[in-house]
Amino acid sequence: MRKLITKLKKFFKKTKVYGSVNLRLNIDYYLYELHLNVHRSDLYLGPEGNSHGFGQGLGVNLVDGLSGDVTTDMVKHPLHLTKFTRVRLDNASLIEGVDFDVLKLDVNDSNVVKVMKDLSVYIEDGLFDSSKKPYVTIGYFKPGTGKKYLNKFKDFKCWVAPLYITHNRVDNSEIKINIDVI
Repeated sequence: MRKLITKLKKFFKKTKVYGSVNLRLNIDYYLYELHLNVHRSDLYLGPEGNSHGFGQGLGVNLVDGLSGDVTTDMVKHPLHLTKFTRVRLDNASLIEGVDFDVLKLDVNDSNVVKVMKDLSVYIEDGLFDSSKKPYVTIGYFKPGTGKKYLNKFKDFKCWVAPLYITHNRVDNSEIKINIDVI
């Protein structure tokens, strides 16, 4: 029993949970339009059968890798001077993986990029990816099937309004942060 407890302690020390910050967008109408053009049999649903598929709770992941020391007030600080406007979604692209393909749309907005950069100071060392650009996930597809949808959606463009920010903390709680939208 003692050996099992020691092994479990070592395992959980290696598995670290991080927080994140996301920008929620008013995108439901456009996603519905895109999802109507997708064959359900092409979606990757994950081992549990419901963990992927279409993007859920859609928005822009601004930062990942936040330690438990990052408070909601710290997240709010760079936001209080930011006035958000509608953002442009375009440039469909694909991340091809071993288990699934991710079809995404780029988010083109200088305020979103600035907030990502401002919040990156809270990311734990070694986890920051300076090349990360904001995007919205359309869906997760079985390996190799994402390419046909990339061609279908390559000319898709729309403007959507930001709604609010969420601070997803390491304890799995989600704090909604209101933002100024003009």
